[in-house]
Amino acid sequence: MASDNTSQLQQLNSSTGKNVNSIPHNGATRKEKSPQQFPALELETRPTVGTAAAAFYLRKATQTMRIYACKENGPLRPIRIGAHLHWKTEDIRRLLRVA
Repeated sequence: MASDNTSQLQQLNSSTGKNVNSIPHNGATRKEKSPQQFPALELETRPTVGTAAAAFYLRKATQTMRIYACKENGPLRPIRIGAHLHWKTEDIRRLLRVA
């Protein structure tokens, strides 16, 4: 019986070109990521924050922040450090009128 199953799998593999033994990834097999948590903007002590934090404070998508940086047409200008973007905390406070 086991040899019949093996031969059926081999036929499926050869006819479709796909590996039927592999388990597809879906929401049930992936680990859930917990959302990042950032301190309140009033409590932020760093002079600059990363793109994810800036997007969180401005209620924008991270990709929107990257587009602002690329096109240089957004309300803020990032500081580029290598391949990373950093956003001045003071500029974010000024934009949001937070003391």
